[in-house]
Amino acid sequence: TWRDVGQFDKAREAFLLAVRAEDKVGYVPIRDIEQLANVEARMGERKGQVELIDLAVRRLKTLNELVADATDNKEKAIVANAERSALLGSAYKRKASLFATRILVADADADAKARAEAGSLMKTALEQSSAAYREAEGVPGSSTFLPYNALNRLAIDALLPLRESARAA
Repeated sequence: TWRDVGQFDKAREAFLLAVRAEDKVGYVPIRDIEQLANVEARMGERKGQVELIDLAVRRLKTLNELVADATDNKEKAIVANAERSALLGSAYKRKASLFATRILVADADADAKARAEAGSLMKTALEQSSAAYREAEGVPGSSTFLPYNALNRLAIDALLPLRESARAA
């Protein structure tokens, strides 16, 4: 409820209490951990704290690693989870938003280096966002196609410079 009314500090506190509590009957689903990460990413954007968004990203990536099939010491086979991919894409998008704000508020002359660094970090965050959305978007026309992920990825891709392969095509 706190999340739904935009009270992210209280929502984060409630989610942390839920996931930290001893859960003898199995009432705390993985979804609560995903939503904790979502709240942290949203708080990070609202408060201008990249570190909080990075924490959200780590939580989501760690969940992916925990459920991966890492048998026989092979490279971890992480299967894309649509909701988690969308949350990860959103977290990176929020991170890019913070860097975009830094570019806009920096003094054009005095902070040229800071603007260039923020621009580079923004581009990286946008690329990570696009990759996260793409990971679980599926193929158009198939039963596993997710328009939400695809549309978000396309919007992010529109903000990125064309890759060399795309220019050649």
